[in-house]
Formats: sequence, structure tokens, C-alpha cells
Amino acid sequence: VETIDDVATPDIVEYIEPNYAVTAAAVPNDPYYASDGWALDMMNVPEVWDENMFGKGVTVAVLDSGVPSHEDIDSSHFVDQVNYSSASSIYDNYVHYGHYGHATGVIGTIAATYNNGIGLTGAMPDVSIMPVKVLDDEGNGWTSDIAEGIEHSISNKADVINMSLGSYADSQTLKTACEKASDAGILVVAAAG
Repeated sequence: VETIDDVATPDIVEYIEPNYAVTAAAVPNDPYYASDGWALDMMNVPEVWDENMFGKGVTVAVLDSGVPSHEDIDSSHFVDQVNYSSASSIYDNYVHYGHYGHATGVIGTIAATYNNGIGLTGAMPDVSIMPVKVLDDEGNGWTSDIAEGIEHSISNKADVINMSLGSYADSQTLKTACEKASDAGILVVAAAG
């Protein structure tokens, strides 16, 4: 047989195609993935994992309550960490939900270690995380601190800025900083509501 046309007789062969390689879909062995990973499934994250290697090469600046210390978060992925808050320590000491600090929860959602048999799995566990502390140890901060954090993220070439925080004020300072980040090609993601 020299060509597909030599074999593909319409009344005998319905179609011919290559025999493509197949692998199992990415499903982590982390114990809380099945029960608490519903949001990742809802966003079709496992399908993304199969396509782009977990966010490798992307830097996410997390403007929040500091640098986490948790067994399910790989600190070797931290880059350009800084403290703009009034707190003396860069570490996440804000106790939220009675167990972990707010930044620890946010960074875990983004980048908790995949397939290590501990806790959860982050949406993009291979991203670089730029922890930018703009909230103090009680989870409070100022728009000027957040604007400085955005400037730091721009200067240090973040690809994404995540701000899981909010205010009742309509701040031109923050609007200007966010516009500058967007103009620099940075995706700015913020809490709503």
C-alpha cells in the first residue's frame, strides 16, 4: 500500500487516521483535592494542566498579607518578595478562618504543590509567586501601600497581579496604578464584592 487513497475505498473503509498517543488526564493525589478542589474542576483547570505545564514561566504578584509558610506551598517559587505594610514582618501572620493567614490561602489557591500527597493543589502550581505584603497582620492596609505594591510588581515584571482585597473608597491612586499595570501588559485580577 503506497497511499491512504489506495486503501480508502468508500464502501469498505469509513476513515483512516494516525494512531495518536494518549496519556491519563492530570489528577493529583493531594488528599483534599477531591473534596475541596471543586472550584478547580468548575473552572476546567485539569484540562489546562494537560496543556500548559502548570503555569511554568509565569510570575503572579500576590498583593496581600505576606509570605506564607506552609508545607503545601513551595517557597523556592517565591521571587522579589517585599513588605509595604505597617507590619514589621513580611510573613503572613493574619489568622483567617481560624487556621491559616489570608495570603497563605490565596497563594495556596494559585500555587499549592501538585501531586505531593499533602492538602490541596493550586490552579497553577509551577508559577513564580511574588509575595507583596500590603496588608498588616490583621488584614488591613492603605491604598498608598497597594499602589506601591503595584509599582513593585510592574518594576519586577510580574505577568499577573492578584489583589484579593477591597475597599469602600473609590481611589484614583489605585485606578492610576492599575491602569499603569495594564498598560505594561500585566493582567490585573481583583476581588469583586
